[in-house]
Amino acid sequence: MLDQQDLNRLLSSSTLRRIASDMQPDLAVALENDGPSIFADAEINTVERLSHFFAQCLKETYNLTRLDENLHYTTAARLCSIWPSKFPNESAARPYLRNPVKLGSYVYANRNGNGGVRSGDGYTYRGSGMIQLTGRGNFQDTGHLIGVGDDLVDNPDLVRQGQSAVLIAVGYWLVRKINAVANGTAPSDVDKVTKLVNPHESAAGRRERQQNFARVYRILSAVAQRVQKRRRATDFPSRYATRVTFGYVEKSLQQLPTDSEISTEPPAADLRADVLADYDRSKASLPGTLSLPAVYWPRDDKNSPDYYHIVDETTDPAEEGYFSFEADDLLTLAEAYSFKLDFHNEYIAFGVRGATLGGKHEQVDVDAAQLKDVRPDHRNFRCVLGFIRRSSARLYLYAGSTVPCPYYVVNHYNRENRLPYWSRVGCNLLPTGCYVFRVDAHDGGTIRPALRLSEPNNPSNDGAACVWRTKNDLAYGVKDDLYPPDKIYDNVHCSYFLNLNPRYDSMFSSAGCLTVRGRKESTDQWKKYQDHLNRIGRGNPVSFALITGKELAVVASLRSSGMARKEIGARLRRLRLGSSRTTQVRSLQQRLGVRASGFFDADTQQAWFQYQRNNKWVSDGIYSPESDSATGWQIL
Repeated sequence: MLDQQDLNRLLSSSTLRRIASDMQPDLAVALENDGPSIFADAEINTVERLSHFFAQCLKETYNLTRLDENLHYTTAARLCSIWPSKFPNESAARPYLRNPVKLGSYVYANRNGNGGVRSGDGYTYRGSGMIQLTGRGNFQDTGHLIGVGDDLVDNPDLVRQGQSAVLIAVGYWLVRKINAVANGTAPSDVDKVTKLVNPHESAAGRRERQQNFARVYRILSAVAQRVQKRRRATDFPSRYATRVTFGYVEKSLQQLPTDSEISTEPPAADLRADVLADYDRSKASLPGTLSLPAVYWPRDDKNSPDYYHIVDETTDPAEEGYFSFEADDLLTLAEAYSFKLDFHNEYIAFGVRGATLGGKHEQVDVDAAQLKDVRPDHRNFRCVLGFIRRSSARLYLYAGSTVPCPYYVVNHYNRENRLPYWSRVGCNLLPTGCYVFRVDAHDGGTIRPALRLSEPNNPSNDGAACVWRTKNDLAYGVKDDLYPPDKIYDNVHCSYFLNLNPRYDSMFSSAGCLTVRGRKESTDQWKKYQDHLNRIGRGNPVSFALITGKELAVVASLRSSGMARKEIGARLRRLRLGSSRTTQVRSLQQRLGVRASGFFDADTQQAWFQYQRNNKWVSDGIYSPESDSATGWQIL
């Protein structure tokens, strides 16, 4: 048996290059940084089992060079030979050359649980992963098999990204009980494993897997002998080593820190030691090679300042998080919170923290959209940004993020705790609430148009905001600090990346800004988002409601139950950032001793947060019915 220390040395970058010289870069990083602990926990911890695992994955993934099916074809004859029933002649095939999206959507339509051509499912759920999955149905079945439900359908890119791809493949390996047949070295032993991975493999495919096993076994056996000769005791990677936080990891692999560990402020020295140990082992100053500690979203909503005020509201459990979102749902919330959404006569901008689009990157020009209530994880696109057009009540929704990425969260933690850091850029989480943005530019004018945080009373100026910052741990919880109003330049811009970037350990780059999926040169959903900004017009302000998917799901559930809009508004009434319920906000401001403007601005938010903190209450900066009862002020 190889322990985690042995696996750390065995799966070095040089060994991985010998196994697959052109391995997909983010996969190589994941296997080197996270592979040892994942394989140790899954008991893929012998040379034989590791060799079997790699032998299968090499065959499934073009020798680990890419984690998705290559649908970029340049000759019509090749398409005709692969899909003769779809392309009876070359003239029929030519429109699909050099167009992977069009090709995948066509050839895989109405198969393996996919929808028709227009659904795009054929491309979205193309062959992907270290152990290849093809088709929406297979993504869904495998997700349920390994314990993550519909996560792979909602975010199919998880299967194609290095770190999560390793976890998913290992999860599949475990639930199929492949370890039980992966202990021998004979060709017949390889065939037993192949039957569990791909029972329909051809004779040629079986021979290739046998050859892969023989080659990898020779490499790993030689390295393992050297490793065990110089074996010595060293620290294992920190329990805060980078992880992907979806259900299977929480249930079956190394357990992540619990909410009690996060929210009760673990001793700073312990976490400092862990982070510093990771840094020392890396012998590097940048997290391109540094194994970033894990950044978590609190798993109990009671520990999240965005969710605490709504934690007692429930949604229909039969829907498993899915709900139908209509424009009127957001307007219902706006009435409950008394948000002012009239800065533009045609567009309302919004962000939904903790929501996905049912396996898609966008839903545009629709009366209702299917969303799923999830929680952010700082790595994947688990938020939605979009617009409502007032004249038609149509929705335009795009995948994105409203939380910072691990690169900047860890950097900020290190700076605050006098540990090595690599950037002077600060990091924060923008609280939910109602803001005003204007169409302008980001990143010194290099990204234009973008949305720029502005003053509500003078939108031509950059605005100040309170923000959440964490220095006691690596999660934004109710025990963290809400910093006083300052110009923090949390704008809306592109994500920069479309897939997991190993340096940032995320699919987006953000130190606090809100991001829409797409590259800097205006691609994908970001390009479409910018089209709306161009229609709004440079310099023009727009209201921006930032709320959670849970809040929208609650409204949708109450609406479906037959509750009237006015009743829903009364039930969910709150005073929070952006509330303009003049009399009630003014009464709160007088109690707090701040300027009684009747508008719940950042100064009021900070004052109410501090009042909560001074009274040792859960501090989220939101004045709720629970707050009204606790204070006895009878404002709501």
